[in-house]
Amino acid sequence: MTREDISDVEKMTELRLDASNPLSKGKIFVLVEGDDDCKIFKRLLASHCKVETFSGGVEKLQECVQILVGDSNFRGLIIGIRDADFLYLEGKTSSLPELFLTDFHDLEMMMVYADETFESIMAEFGGKETENPLKLRNDILTVLQFVSYLRWWNDQNNAELKFKAVSYGGVFEGNTLKMDVEKYLMKLISVSPNAIEKDTNLLTLHAKSLEKPTHDLYQLCNGHDFMKILSLYINGKRTQDHINDIRLSAHFRTAYSKPAFYKTQLYANLQKWASENHTTI
Repeated sequence: MTREDISDVEKMTELRLDASNPLSKGKIFVLVEGDDDCKIFKRLLASHCKVETFSGGVEKLQECVQILVGDSNFRGLIIGIRDADFLYLEGKTSSLPELFLTDFHDLEMMMVYADETFESIMAEFGGKETENPLKLRNDILTVLQFVSYLRWWNDQNNAELKFKAVSYGGVFEGNTLKMDVEKYLMKLISVSPNAIEKDTNLLTLHAKSLEKPTHDLYQLCNGHDFMKILSLYINGKRTQDHINDIRLSAHFRTAYSKPAFYKTQLYANLQKWASENHTTI
């Protein structure tokens, strides 16, 4: 048994003990992928919802929810919320009725999609030059298309490209909203020693092979990539007090309102589940 497995077992044991505690009567257990998700859902969901992070990725979260749903102590009392990633583009849905998907690629893209949230952030950080924040949002999505399609190809083929290790510094120009794709690919390859493909021309073809004009860019683009690009744009307009993508994401979480969340399909799906289980969420 690996250390990660032991951690998973300990977490489920902890959840079972919590559920059996009389003080937990009436609580709904909500499992999410990461600490940032935990922070925002604690604010967005009802006070009797106990939001917990289950680390280890989507597969571990799904496995945990599936196991605990079969536990009598958790019947009608546990759900999970996960990033949709590329599922919508692949015509797929959640594998479990108790495991809910974000409306778009991830929670960050849900926040970016909310007009009032994005406009609020840009009013604070965008400077006077950002006259049309919603156009800027669309421009960034367009810039990210290539990387996002390549991420999707990588995901489909387990191609071992290490996107998390690549920064956009030096490849994205904030003032012109242009990205040097060739330079980006060279950086990506340099940090991906086990990649199954390292030819930049072939990688470009792989990404372009997935392109369709009907694809929803909010379902395609990764929210962390969006935050990195937006922070570079903002910093290009400021001479001091630069902001990184982590701080920017935190500001989005603060700005994202309950009324914005109540407009989402995720919220509607959660309410349907709550009604069926005679509770609120």
